Amino acid sequence: MLTANKYRIKPNKEQASLIDKTIGCSRLIYNLLLDYNLNQYKITKKSIFPEVTHFKNQEDFDFLFEVDSLALANAKINVQNAFKNFFRSLKGKRKGKKSGFPKFKSKKHCKLSYSTNNQNGSIRIEKINNKMYIKIPKLGFIELVYHREVEGEIKSATITKIENMKYPY
Repeated sequence: MLTANKYRIKPNKEQASLIDKTIGCSRLIYNLLLDYNLNQYKITKKSIFPEVTHFKNQEDFDFLFEVDSLALANAKINVQNAFKNFFRSLKGKRKGKKSGFPKFKSKKHCKLSYSTNNQNGSIRIEKINNKMYIKIPKLGFIELVYHREVEGEIKSATITKIENMKYPY
């Protein structure tokens, strides 16, 4: 059984800046893949999703190498799932509320978050100098407000920025 735990993190200025950059890059990849798929669908009538490296290798997108690659890969999975849910809704194969056509993500009206996966202990919680820290890929160790024991293995982490929250603390 999978469970989720929610913790507050206390990033420093560099970590907060990288979190903001990763959220923006994840949104950009989502929008680029959505646009690419719409254009390809008009031509071929098939859904085509290129690899994230298709965009990373373009000159204009050098900054994508600075952020967590798994966050960008998860953005690709999110846009693929959005299309899959839409088409399954059209065919009546999806339970629950019908899914609308995937929309572009906006800076102002979307959840400011990204997800990353645990690969070989890349996400872990450690106690250092009587304080609890969580290690996140590309961010390193971030101070953690630890209030609940983690049971089992950490599979992934979602970093969500709360708009009213000021970083660093």
